[in-house]
Amino acid sequence: MTIRPTQSSTFALVQNGLLSNFSKLVDAQGQVSSGKRILRPSDDPAGTSRALTLNNRMDVTLRFMDAIQGGTRELDMAASVLQDAGGAISQARGLVLQALNGSTNAGDRRLLAEQIRQIKDQLLDQANSQASGRYLFGGTAMGGKPFGVGNVQGFSATTYSGNHDQQQVLVGSDLRIAIGLPGSDIFAASDPTGTSFAGLTGASNGLRVDQGSGAATLYVRHDSTTLNVPGGIALVGGGAQDNLIGSHILSIDPVAGTVTLGAGPAQALPSVGSANYTDFELTNAAGDKVHLDFTAWGGGADNGTVVGAGSMSLDNTNWTVIDGVSTDVELIDASTNTVLHVNVTQIHRAGNELVSFDGTVNLFDTLEAIAVSLENPDGLSSAEQDAQVRLFFGEIDRNHDNVLAALTTLGARSERMKTLESDYGEHGTELATQLSRIEDADYSQVVLDMMRAEQALQLTQSIGSRLLQTSLLDFLR
Repeated sequence: MTIRPTQSSTFALVQNGLLSNFSKLVDAQGQVSSGKRILRPSDDPAGTSRALTLNNRMDVTLRFMDAIQGGTRELDMAASVLQDAGGAISQARGLVLQALNGSTNAGDRRLLAEQIRQIKDQLLDQANSQASGRYLFGGTAMGGKPFGVGNVQGFSATTYSGNHDQQQVLVGSDLRIAIGLPGSDIFAASDPTGTSFAGLTGASNGLRVDQGSGAATLYVRHDSTTLNVPGGIALVGGGAQDNLIGSHILSIDPVAGTVTLGAGPAQALPSVGSANYTDFELTNAAGDKVHLDFTAWGGGADNGTVVGAGSMSLDNTNWTVIDGVSTDVELIDASTNTVLHVNVTQIHRAGNELVSFDGTVNLFDTLEAIAVSLENPDGLSSAEQDAQVRLFFGEIDRNHDNVLAALTTLGARSERMKTLESDYGEHGTELATQLSRIEDADYSQVVLDMMRAEQALQLTQSIGSRLLQTSLLDFLR
């Protein structure tokens, strides 16, 4: 019995052959166009699983690299700001040295004070620098500017309102690197080393440990003067214009025509009827002064004492009498939590005594205190101005060292970031190589497969066209 295929079975056979070879051609073309060996998970389930793992690892690596690049930008920006700040501090230091030059006059010092204050404002702007809407030196605080200027007892003072934390970025599965430093560690770092007095009034350190930071003012007030000199000499205005504190020897030598206060220089006696006969200002080398009225003076040699009574205060509100013998008088400024212990035995004159809590004066208050001293609102002598300026000169160098140390720290972190970025780059390349070995097709083999599939499809089409050619004879046989 002869088995003859039906027309439908022949058609189905041709159709299946066409579809099979067309599918092979499409797969080959897809591999050629994409360059990938695996186009769907079913092509290689095991390879697909390994490829997914490698892709996940590459995504993690790319995220770490993005974090590193962002952190590096902030580190480099902060380092650039600190580099500029270091240059500005050096410039301010040079101006201070110029001010301490004995050839500068009052006008020159006022101009130098203005330049120093301009540098201070520039440094404040740098300390409040931002990157991507975040303050570089405010720690992790997201509020206002980290450094602000306020008024403390009539003086300009800068305070830090950021926090002491460090912004960090995740650059590894368990590795974080800080990308900034709080401004309190750079521009306002504290390393207390003791308390220093400018030396204007003769006040000095007491016996107990002080409590305070930055700069403060010890207010020494002249309250009254007692004149113990025979011969008719009197005080002008009851001593209201005097500034001396404690007991001072007063000597009048009519033969030499001089009058002397303590160990000070001899001054020529005023002549009768002169402008200063009724108001003669007698001073010594330390700047202590008393105003004398010679109207009733008998013209004889007189020796005696002038005693000034005074009091002192740290807050300019609560006053303590200066007894001249205490070596440890405690003064408190409750508004700033400052406690100062003063030896009063050498206090000899009234005035605003600048006090430095060494190692704690921030950069901005240091420059402000120097600028104020150079402007000389209290009318001090050049030597007294210099003493006030030198009181804070060491703070310039200390703050400069802190800025340079911070610059070194940021530079080291930036270098570490760049090393990590390079390592991650090499790791990413290795992962990409492994992924390529799994996913990428052998191009020459894929092209050959495509050509074979195309030829097979053409052959199938040719055979199919012949098989499907029918006539009446095919049905009659």
